Amino acid sequence: MNRQNRQILGGALLLEGFIFLLSYQSSADWAECFKLSARYSGRASALVFFTSLGLFLRAQNRSEAWEPLLVCLKFFALIHLIHLGFLATNIYLNEIPIVPSRLAGGALAYLLIIIAAWRFRPWRRGFQYLYFTYVNLVVFLTYLARVQGKFEGAETHWIHYIGISLAGLGFLMLLIYLFKSRK
Repeated sequence: MNRQNRQILGGALLLEGFIFLLSYQSSADWAECFKLSARYSGRASALVFFTSLGLFLRAQNRSEAWEPLLVCLKFFALIHLIHLGFLATNIYLNEIPIVPSRLAGGALAYLLIIIAAWRFRPWRRGFQYLYFTYVNLVVFLTYLARVQGKFEGAETHWIHYIGISLAGLGFLMLLIYLFKSRK
């Protein structure tokens, strides 16, 4: 593992460890700890995704802008994998029922996120665009479901409206990019 990948891994572990410790300090039991860890880890992950989306849009026609994007994608993949661990533990400890249709869409997004972290640059532009559009859609639908009260044990919060707004802005920016690239 090269130095940059070790730093990315260290940063991901540090961030998620900090989230876990804060959740542990705020919880009465393990079930609550993992519920909070999954919640705040997901929010951190969404912020890193939106950052990578912005970097992707900025990197168009700028070769020097690709390196920060690739670093951000690796960081996003690692913290999102840790988030998956928190999420799975939360589902298990709090006995939350699994909805297969949501599971399938999320599983595909996780697969794309992991692959993109190390294979993004050689992909054709169309597939890169598709990656960001699909993951942005999953983020949007996740926050929409939270606002609509479709997540058991999670009450609607103002931060969910910010997530929907950022995902909507992401769609708008991706559309603008699509139309500009066709000229």
